[in-house]
Amino acid sequence: MPKAKLKKKPKTKSYYKRQIDKLFSRYWREKIGHCERCDKQENLVVAHIITRGVIKLRWERKNIFVMCMGCHTFWAHKYPLQFTQFVIDKKGQDVHDWLIKESNNLKPLDINWYIRKFNNLQKYEN
Repeated sequence: MPKAKLKKKPKTKSYYKRQIDKLFSRYWREKIGHCERCDKQENLVVAHIITRGVIKLRWERKNIFVMCMGCHTFWAHKYPLQFTQFVIDKKGQDVHDWLIKESNNLKPLDINWYIRKFNNLQKYEN
């Protein structure tokens, strides 16, 4: 009796979100290579200005800084008003205002949006 072929499960938004997170984080940590606040080169993370929960801004360069774990965890989260001023000083008032506007202009994102984002990031893998 021949073996039944297993159907591949369709890839979900969650699958693409995990893959994009990996690609995006690795790309920017390698490209920047140091904490954008203190210049350390160890324990780098991608720190979001507008929370990662706002998916349409989650993988937007304007919405992130590469930071060491200390600056991200023990400074940015502990001192949000100072972090806001840091954002304005480094990225500009116009980017700060754009992020606020965009974070308040939410629309549902379909699976095709995730696929396009994933495919665009894969170009930078090589």
